[in-house]
Amino acid sequence: MFLKSNFSFMPLPDSSQLKTWQRYGLALAFSAVALLIQQWVFTLGGNRFMFFFVAVLLSGWCGGFGPGLMTGLIGGVAALLWLHPNGPMVITPVGEPLVLTLYVVVCIILAAACEVAHRARARLRLSVADLQQEVLRREKATKAEAEAQAEFNAFFQLAGIGMAIMQATTGRFLRVNPELCRLLGYDEQELLKLGCLEITTPEEHDRLRTEFDRFSRGDTKMMHWESRCISKSGAVIWLEVIGTDLPVAVGAERRVVSILLDINERRRAEDQVLEADRRKDEYLAMLSHELRNPLGAIRQALRLTDGEMDASTQQWAREVVERQSAQLARMVDDLLDVARFQAGKIKLVWEPLDLASVLDQAGAVLQPLFAERGHSFVHQYPRDLWVKGDAVRLEQVVVNLLTNAAKYTDWGGRIELSAGRDGEDVILNVRDNGQGMAPERIAQMFEVFVQGERSLARPEGGLGLGLAIARQLAVMHGGHLRAESPGPGKGSVFTVTLPACERPAEVPPAAVRPPATRDLSAQRILVVDDHQDAARTLARLLERRGAAVAVVHDGLSALHETSAFRPDAVLLDLGLPGCDGYEVARRIRAGGDSAVKLIAVSGYGTDQDRAQSKAVGFNSHLVKPVDFEQLCGLLTAPLSAADGQLQSHRAVPAQEPSA
Repeated sequence: MFLKSNFSFMPLPDSSQLKTWQRYGLALAFSAVALLIQQWVFTLGGNRFMFFFVAVLLSGWCGGFGPGLMTGLIGGVAALLWLHPNGPMVITPVGEPLVLTLYVVVCIILAAACEVAHRARARLRLSVADLQQEVLRREKATKAEAEAQAEFNAFFQLAGIGMAIMQATTGRFLRVNPELCRLLGYDEQELLKLGCLEITTPEEHDRLRTEFDRFSRGDTKMMHWESRCISKSGAVIWLEVIGTDLPVAVGAERRVVSILLDINERRRAEDQVLEADRRKDEYLAMLSHELRNPLGAIRQALRLTDGEMDASTQQWAREVVERQSAQLARMVDDLLDVARFQAGKIKLVWEPLDLASVLDQAGAVLQPLFAERGHSFVHQYPRDLWVKGDAVRLEQVVVNLLTNAAKYTDWGGRIELSAGRDGEDVILNVRDNGQGMAPERIAQMFEVFVQGERSLARPEGGLGLGLAIARQLAVMHGGHLRAESPGPGKGSVFTVTLPACERPAEVPPAAVRPPATRDLSAQRILVVDDHQDAARTLARLLERRGAAVAVVHDGLSALHETSAFRPDAVLLDLGLPGCDGYEVARRIRAGGDSAVKLIAVSGYGTDQDRAQSKAVGFNSHLVKPVDFEQLCGLLTAPLSAADGQLQSHRAVPAQEPSA
């Protein structure tokens, strides 16, 4: 600033600020003024060159060497022509040329000196400007660095993630933020005495040392790892560490700025995914095992029919096929139930019912299993345990719990079924003296595909769905299901709590079971199914009961045969080629044939499927595999009795166990 003030006070213009004609114009002006002054001074007897020297200095200062030299030459010519003491154009022979030569030399020196001064001044001005720019640049850089440091400090302190600055060689903490202190449970001063190795589990140390060595050697510019760390309280938490070089002065110790992320939830989710994947693999292996067992038994039983066999062997083979095919059907039904639960498609038929009758039926269903395993079955409950719910689904809950108890109790065990009223609730208990459960396993027992410990032989069988289904059904009825066990080998107790209701004013009579077999000799039945083996097998069973049966395998043939055969009933699959079962039923009803009984026999059994079949005119909807006696009951029932029976036509199965 001092230099600027010393060069800005001069009133004379700078040659760098003037154009060429302006510089030479000033030189002429200075020459004219000097000539006038010199003429006046010369008449008084003064020196004839003095003011020309001043003009040369001024012209050289303002215009540089050229204008200064021009002014000097003009002054010399003027001195020679007009200011000579002997008169114009007179040159004294002695000394006058020397005077003029000296004058010209002095003018040249003065003009050159002005040019040198001018250039020096320009260079100095540029140097001052550069210095000022450098000062400004450094001021801006210092300010920006201070702002960046302030922003980094604010971010470091207020960040919602753990941050630390560490030594690049050892991983020792040099600076930590409050969030990292919170994650690890230490205060700042405690953490600054530690490093990465001190807060990680011992099995991680070798890997971290290798990571820091690679970083120190310059093999990598980034550090990234996930490790289990130990908080001050001793809890193990997962942290993800990402670090990079922090710029430092040349020769200073290398440092690493890093973020430490809490990934406990992510690792827990990953572990759950891995556990689910492991369960899936186990389940697929188990499903393969469970499907092969009944299929193998069925195939072997059928091979007995190749040759002659006595009546007892024939009866035994038939029972094997029925029992094992029922097991396969139960597994499929359970899988469908689980899918419906997850999709929210289970519908309950609500009605007031005496839970005691449901318990009676469930106990009767399980008697063969209890006898097979040598269990004593004790039941104790009063009548009039009224609840609102779906009788079929509540029976399914009890059957699942009793089946679970039977299959996880060693031979000759004791199983107790009890129930009673407790205030506004009805409490149902299933108790056994079987294998029991570890306390930490109880909650898992209600998850899908989870089962208790079992051997490779898997004598209990099942898919591990029973308890999951039972709990879902209890919740849907406004209650809950819980399990208790003192520990492995000490038995289990499963408790179902349901809201109680008052006894209705009119109690519906108990259902009367239909006769075991029905005669179909008066029936004409059309079987429509694209699965030819299934269609022909069902046709032969119907023919054994005396029915006249026709069989077709597609929708268009079904429409033609309905007109030609004039059946009393049509057993119609829904998934048919050409024209599906819904369209076939719609066309039959549209043709005005309301006397024929339409029964859907299909693997599609959701509530939406049943609603659609009812809408197009089906009288009943059965889900494969069909209970043959139920089918015969629908065929022999009056049309008004069969009409609208679109609910689930299957008895509650003895579900496979889950624990």
